[in-house]
Amino acid sequence: TKGKFSSLAKKRLVRFVTLYPKALVSDDVEVVHNLRVASRRLQQVLQLILPEAKSSARKKVLRTLRKVRRAFGACRNLDVNLNLVRGRMEKTTAASVRQAWAGVQLWLEERRAGAIETGRAELRQHELVDLIDRLQSLLENTGEEAESMERLWERTNDALSEWRNALDPAKADPAVERIHAFRIAGKKLRYRVELLGELGNL
Repeated sequence: TKGKFSSLAKKRLVRFVTLYPKALVSDDVEVVHNLRVASRRLQQVLQLILPEAKSSARKKVLRTLRKVRRAFGACRNLDVNLNLVRGRMEKTTAASVRQAWAGVQLWLEERRAGAIETGRAELRQHELVDLIDRLQSLLENTGEEAESMERLWERTNDALSEWRNALDPAKADPAVERIHAFRIAGKKLRYRVELLGELGNL
């Protein structure tokens, strides 16, 4: 399995740096969503293969990836709500109701325009070329492949346990906070299973 983690990290780095400049000029919903996913996936593999020592370079890179993801968090939430509103409008035949939903849509779109600019302002604070150089330098000093795979299996099993522990409370009492906890647990498990699948195909 020598080199699989490093190859995957480089593949995810390419994906991330391809989307980064697009997010500075495009309002496309998928660009925003895909950049956030790319930052999470890159962060995930880096946490597995980089030495556990808390080096300043490692901490800075991971912190930057989190900031990029959070920069468009509000925008992503608005996109989800806009999609729900459009679905409501498609199912509504009453003109007055459609007009009301159209007003909500306009308000959300105005909020999204502001959220996009706020996110871009955060992205402009980071030097992409410098980030790429630091990431590539870190990738030259990755840990052993066998140790990385062992950590991945351990974290996948932990994620599965968290998902199971979140499932029963959500089923017993589907309160907002419990559904949210179950969704987050499912997301963590999904990303780790996807990583195992990608490593098996490299």
